[in-house]
Order: sequence, then structure tokens, then C-alpha cells
Amino acid sequence: MLIYDRRKLLELQETQEEIQALKTSLEEEQKALSEAQDEYEREEASVNAQLEAKRSEVADFDVLLQAAAEAAEAEASQNSNGQAETNGTSGGSAAAGADSGATSGETAGGTTSGETAGGTTSDGTANGGASGGTSSGSAGGGSGSGTTSGNTAAAQAIVNAAYSQLGVNYVYGGTSPGIGLDCSGLVQYAHRMAGITLPRTSGAQGASGVAVSSPQPGDIVCYVGHVGIYIGNGQMIHAPQTGDVVKIASVYGNPWYRRCW
Repeated sequence: MLIYDRRKLLELQETQEEIQALKTSLEEEQKALSEAQDEYEREEASVNAQLEAKRSEVADFDVLLQAAAEAAEAEASQNSNGQAETNGTSGGSAAAGADSGATSGETAGGTTSGETAGGTTSDGTANGGASGGTSSGSAGGGSGSGTTSGNTAAAQAIVNAAYSQLGVNYVYGGTSPGIGLDCSGLVQYAHRMAGITLPRTSGAQGASGVAVSSPQPGDIVCYVGHVGIYIGNGQMIHAPQTGDVVKIASVYGNPWYRRCW
């Protein structure tokens, strides 16, 4: 009986030792997992910080790109206005020369034929100069007036395509209609449906086409790092952010507008 009890006691001790060993092993594994979790969180924070820094860099590039586009547009407008003034001056000089020629003809010959010929030349030259000045003036002021007109059928196709994606999930970098889109993916798709090719990123899209101050449905609503499709009445269709969907929203803040149709 004593031998039996001693054997049972030894078995109990062995069992307790095994349990203690398992407990120690589990505690070590739990500690390792906790340390791994801490390391993961540190790496996640680092990656998020790097991602935010890259987004800031992209935003800075968008601002620089927009500024460059506006400067180029202003320079083009200035050059067009200068050309218009040159054309107008040339036209006026030609008209003055023709008037002088007509006067000389009348003085020297005094004939009805000479007067008619001189008058015709003067009228023709003056009209040509005025026409050249008007044409150049229109070209110079077109982009800055904010009244640039385009293909309204294409504009409607852009708006219709944007409406067709309402409710589609926002996906960062998404370019798949009906599946997942980001803001520039939506704008690119809507224009593609109207037969218009746009660059991929919001910054490049914000410098495409022509600037307009009075937006019409189909124009691009542009922010630093974000774009949408204007649909009228102060509203736009856009893909806002992760966790959201393509939806209608009021235009907010101080965007600029670009027209590509």
C-alpha cells in the first residue's frame, strides 16, 4: 500500500512539473506575441507617418503644378493680347497709307475712276485691319473669361457616367468602374465615356483643359489632392475617401474648375 501511494505521489509531482513547464512555455509565447504586437504597432505607425509625408509631398506637387499651369495660361493670354495689339496697329497703318494714296490720287488725277479705286482700297484695308484686331482680341480673352464653351453632348456624357457610379466603393488607386474607384479614377472614367483622355492623377487632371470661373455640368471640381465632377446647382459627384462611396455632395471650400470637353 505504501509503495502504491509513493508511486501515485511521484506521478502527481511529474504531472505538476509538466503543467508548470507548459505554463512557463505559454507565458513565454504570450510575451513573444506581445512583443511582436508592439513591434507591429511601431512599424504601422512608421508606415503611416511615411504615407502621410508622401501625401503631403504629392499635395505640394499639385500646388506647384497648378501654379505652373496658371502662369503658362497667363503668359499665353498676354502673348495673344500683344499679338492682337500688333495686328490692330498694322491694320491702322495700312488704312492710313491707303487714305494717303487716295488723297494723292485725287490731287494728281482728280478723276472719278481714281477716287473710286482709292476709296475701295482704303475701305478694304481698313476693314481687313479691324477684322484682324477683333479676331486676335477674341482669341486672347477666351480662356480668361470663364465663358469657354465646348461640346455639350460630351459634357452630358461625363455627367451621366458619373451618375452611373453612385454607390461604388472608394478604393485608393481604384480605376475599376462598378467595383472600386478613387477620386481621379472616377473623373478619368467619366471623361473616357465621353471619348476624352485624361491623365491618371488628381494633380495632372487639375491642370488639364482650360480654366473656367463659371462652372457648368461636366467640368472638373479641383482641390489640392482631390477632384470631382460638377453637376450643377453647387453640387458635384466625387469619391471622397476610404470607407465611403461615390456620392453627390455640395461643393465646399475654394476649388478651381477645369473644362476638358
